[in-house]
Order: sequence, then C-alpha cells, then structure tokens
Amino acid sequence: MADDLEKFDYSIYDFPSPMWYMIPEWEVAVKITTFIPIILFGILGNIMLLNVIIRNRSLQTPTNLLLANMAVADFFVLTICSTMFLFKDFYQNFILGAIGCKMEGYVQGALLVTAVFNLCAVTYERLTAIVLPMETRLTIFSCKIVMACAWVGGFTLAVPLAVYRTYKEREWKNFVETFCMENTTVLPTYWHVLIATIVWFPLCAMIICYSAIFWKLDRYEAKVLKRENPICVSYKTKVARTLFIVVVTFLVLRLPFTTLVFIRNNWLKKSQMNQAAGFESFSYASQYLIYVNAAINPVIYGLTNDTFKRAYHQTPMLACLSKSKAHQANDVFSKKRNESSIWFWIASKHRWGQGFDNSKATITTKIKIISNLAEAENSGSGNSDLNSNVKQTSTAVI
Repeated sequence: MADDLEKFDYSIYDFPSPMWYMIPEWEVAVKITTFIPIILFGILGNIMLLNVIIRNRSLQTPTNLLLANMAVADFFVLTICSTMFLFKDFYQNFILGAIGCKMEGYVQGALLVTAVFNLCAVTYERLTAIVLPMETRLTIFSCKIVMACAWVGGFTLAVPLAVYRTYKEREWKNFVETFCMENTTVLPTYWHVLIATIVWFPLCAMIICYSAIFWKLDRYEAKVLKRENPICVSYKTKVARTLFIVVVTFLVLRLPFTTLVFIRNNWLKKSQMNQAAGFESFSYASQYLIYVNAAINPVIYGLTNDTFKRAYHQTPMLACLSKSKAHQANDVFSKKRNESSIWFWIASKHRWGQGFDNSKATITTKIKIISNLAEAENSGSGNSDLNSNVKQTSTAVI
C-alpha cells in the first residue's frame, strides 16, 4: 500500500485540502499569549531551583540532586521542544526539514522520559528516608549514577521516534506539500510503551511509595498518641497533602496526552484522521499541558519546601526584591518562636508535675508571661532566660 502511494503521480491533481501558509494572526497571538507566560515562568523557576542547589552545598543531597537533574530536563523541554512545537503548529507544511522531522519527537520524548526517571528516583529516595532501612538510601555517588542512567535511558528509549519518522515532499499540481510521516506499523505500538513509561509507571510508583510513607507515619502517630501526654504530630497530614498535590497534578496534566495517543492510534487504524472534528485543538491542548507540567515542577518539588524557601530568599536576586518583606517576616517569626517556646516550657512544667493547671488564673498568668516576653524581646532582653529554660526542658524530655 505504501509503495503504491509512493509511485502515485500527484502532480496531475490539485491539492485536495484548503491551502494556507500560516494559521490566522489572531490564533497565533492567542497561542503565543498563553504559551509565553508558561515558558518564562518555567524557565525562571527551573533556573532558580538549579541556582539554589548549586550555590548551597548543604542542599546538595541525593534527593535535591535528582530534582536538579529533572530541572535540567524540564528546562530543555521548555526551551527547545516548545519552539519546535509552535513552528509545527503554526504552519500548514512541516518547515523543520528532514533533521527536524527526526529530532522533534525524539528530543521531546527523550527529555520527558529522563524527567520521569528522575521523578521516580526522587519518590524512591523519599520512601527510603522513612520506610526502608538506611542501607537502601542513595548516596551521592549512587545518585550520580542514577542521574547518568536517567539521561542514557531516556535518549535510548526514545530512539524509535527518530528511526521511524521520515520527512516527505509531495508535489501536487498547484502546491508542494511537506510533512513528517510516522511508520504506522511500528510506532502505534511503541506509543503505548512510551505512554506507560511517562504516565502509568511513575503514577503507580508515586501512589505506592507515598501510600507506604503514609502508612508508616500513621503507625508512628498511633504510637505517639498512646503516650500519657502525646505531642501533636502533623507529618501524616503533610504527606497526605503532598500525595494529593503530586498525584492530582500529574493526572490532570498527563492524562489528556495519554487520551490523545489512544484516539490518534485508533483513528490511524481506521484512516479517519481527516474526519476528526476538533482533533487539532485537543492535540494542541494536551501537549500544552505537558509544558505546563514542566513549568510547575519547580513549584511542586522546590518552592513548597521550607528549606528551599529560605535558600531562595538568600539569593542575591530575591534578596533585593524582598528585603523589606524578609524583615517583617523575621519579626513575626521571632514573636511566634518565642510564644511557642514559652508554651513548650509551660507544657513541660505540666508534664513533670511542676504546676500550671487549667484554671482561669493560670490562663491569665500565661498571657502575662507571653506579654512580658514580647516586651523583653522588643527591649533586647529576656532571651537568655527563655533559651536556658527551653534548653533544660528539651534535655529532660530527650
């Protein structure tokens, strides 16, 4: 069938579809307007994440190195792949040429797989930190090996996207058509393997690992609550929130692309691509969400972390922009810290049977203590006694 189409003389026929060079200007403006903010936000976020990890040796842990490796892959997705995607979308003909035909799908597929491999490694590292024995944790050396394997594995797994795509030129009577054609025998099956790698495999890994972490923390909380004077534990809530954000974000941004692949392969088998109403719009939206995913990864895995937040505020760029806000935040943090410290001291006194009941007079006393403490803080005194009490209490509790 393919050989017959190659031998067919198209030059005696007019081009069967409407001819146009570029999509309407209003559509170009809308797509650029929606694309540019996401691209800039993602580039800035990934650069900031890399900058913070490189500048702070204390942050160069196995997990953070894997996040940096993922940020590099996301950065290239946002800069290289998005450019090729827009050029492909704006023009009727495929204008990237033979090399672009080979590289367009290959580079994007390789970078997506590389980022996913790093994401799975981060999930595993978090699992070993809480659930598994310490011997199973990644070291810096093994982490570097995993990072290298992620890149090699990503670019190896994506090879069929380069091998089984071919640039074609078809000369009609009134039009020269250029397009990038996929091998419809091999690639439909391969796309399912690729989707399983970049969607279903990491999704299952995240659900299993975070569920195991949640179960472990649930057992820990149950043990703590059995004590005579249990402390407040919020680990389980934080893990549940993290699991919800990671999984829901991943599903919302990756499932449309998965659906696109299934629909596309089904229509290719039935030769119905020209009859698919709205397919181009859905194709654009589903691939757009992939870039949104690459743009918000630094927010999900970096900016929401308290350690990273403090490191971000110490970078020269943000230090200039948020100097006044930082001073205000430090004042608030200092007051809250002192207030929480005195409450901890009060609780410890209660634990060891040294006073403080729940009477109205006692509550008034507590309020006065905190008020006096705030005044002492403003006058530059009072910290030494408090720190001494907290230190002694902490030692006793341990």
